[in-house]
Amino acid sequence: MVDSFKEKLLSHYGLNEADFASFCLAPDISKIPTLEGCLEASKAKDIVLEAIGHNQKAIVYGDYDCDGVMATSIICHLFHLLKGSIASYLPSRYIDQYGLNMTNAEKIANNGYKLVILVDNGICCLDEIEYLKQRGIKVIVIDHHEPGATLPNADAILHPQTLPYGDYPVSAGYLSFLFSYLLLGYPEGRCLTMGALSTISDMMILKGHNREIVRLALQELHAHPSGNPIASLCSCPADEIDEGTLSMDVAPKINSIGRYIDDSKINRLAHFFGGELTPDQYQAYITWMEAINEERKELTKRAIDEASIDENEPAVFHIGTLKEGLNGILANRFLQNYNKPSLVCSPSSKESDLYVGSLRAKEGCSVLSFLEENESLFVRYGGHQLAAGVAFKKENAEAVKSALFAYASSHPFDDENADAIEIIPGEVSSENFALVRALGPYGFGFPRPEFILKDISTSSLSYSHSQLHMLTPLPKGGTILGFGYSRLYLSTFDYVDIYGTFAYAKDRDHCDFKVSAILESV
Repeated sequence: MVDSFKEKLLSHYGLNEADFASFCLAPDISKIPTLEGCLEASKAKDIVLEAIGHNQKAIVYGDYDCDGVMATSIICHLFHLLKGSIASYLPSRYIDQYGLNMTNAEKIANNGYKLVILVDNGICCLDEIEYLKQRGIKVIVIDHHEPGATLPNADAILHPQTLPYGDYPVSAGYLSFLFSYLLLGYPEGRCLTMGALSTISDMMILKGHNREIVRLALQELHAHPSGNPIASLCSCPADEIDEGTLSMDVAPKINSIGRYIDDSKINRLAHFFGGELTPDQYQAYITWMEAINEERKELTKRAIDEASIDENEPAVFHIGTLKEGLNGILANRFLQNYNKPSLVCSPSSKESDLYVGSLRAKEGCSVLSFLEENESLFVRYGGHQLAAGVAFKKENAEAVKSALFAYASSHPFDDENADAIEIIPGEVSSENFALVRALGPYGFGFPRPEFILKDISTSSLSYSHSQLHMLTPLPKGGTILGFGYSRLYLSTFDYVDIYGTFAYAKDRDHCDFKVSAILESV
């Protein structure tokens, strides 16, 4: 008996009908554990309420990536809702670098602040926090990064290590949302959506409570988009916003600012997401953010076009002239274009004898294992299994390149197409797409399903007027969309396997099949 589409889909994820029924339930805030009863959270709550009650000067100090911006903005919005006043500071990647530094700690103390809330940083700022404490300043840390052997001497620390919380790692923005929930007594919509965006942008595993906050946020964005800064950055109508919109549309616009801007203008983001602006100010900020993102995309495209990549080498090693913050974007593009580990570097703006860069890879080729095995070649590095930032002496460039090529040769990527679900063209339908969407949201740790149409005769395929793109009608409406797969290229095969994902057709009543790869049938 041939399995139904639904049976194949559930089997792919190791789920049964009961699991599917659970996935289809409406989002429920009760599925998100709160911070009620957590000692550190209670201490932090008391400190914040005391500061507001006594009108003390307070500041939240964040980070320049999307998670740090969201965490900072949540705290700003929280104080606004509590009728309190708080300043904010988003450090510059180029001026301040990551985390609270001693120079800024001294500025904070000298400006009379009595409370500092560090978000998405702070867990390793031992000396800076000790200095603030000696100046009589209370410090709260809301962070999720790996701590050192000793925790900082803060007044309260909200961190996975100090909170007996959940089964999956969480972002700093998620923790900040939980803190807002604790103080407000309800899950305020704007804080909720910012916590969800940070969960997606920081690639937290989308299972359990992480999945639920994203589901709740999508529900909120669909129902109440007006006045929500995240909805205003989406390029699609509110009812079409999904996790892909947040990941591929909104988060890059935010990250572009931190990666590209080399002055203090990044602090506009905290005002945009966490403050109260006039309609004119609001629109001006949106225009500014989108302009920066377009400029970033143009620079990245130009760098890709100008790069000389040898496709016969086992990895991509590229030294260019992009701003340091854009290296990760370029490395990701090379990773996707060439399907090889990709290290992109540029001269350090701070240390003339160093190259700084970003390394990206896929499952099967651990970035951290490579760096640990070749630790002596690097001045510093940090990251996770599939992405890391590095710095190395310019004189070691050839040694780093050789080591990367050797490691890549012996650690090939896992076959991404191995888990594709085999279907027939008639199964690409709006009804089956609804089943796929019911299991969402998809993301890190719970990837969107990939499908395969096997043994498709190339003589049955249709193309665009230019013959450069495959546009083949499907039996139940919709189209196989193979952009860049020309008639000339595909005519060299008799039969092909077409890999792809489901996507909304333009009329929204049908389902398209968006091609990700086409291979000759074996």
